[in-house]
Amino acid sequence: MFSGKTSVAVGTPSRIAKLIEDGCLKPKSIVIDFNFRNEKKARLIDDKHVKEQLKELLKIFGDETKRSSVRLLIY
Repeated sequence: MFSGKTSVAVGTPSRIAKLIEDGCLKPKSIVIDFNFRNEKKARLIDDKHVKEQLKELLKIFGDETKRSSVRLLIY
């Protein structure tokens, strides 16, 4: 793995949450695109499995220290 600054990281909600919890990813901002539709025209929030992952990712923002240091942008 490369060391240094990462400008953009893309991943599933569960992978991003795991990297943040492990201290491997320290984002300044997280952008969630709720308008993206896959080939079946389903949105991110329409998939039950991904919906659970999103719930776990958003729980991170219940922690005051994470909430104040990371901007959450929902598009």
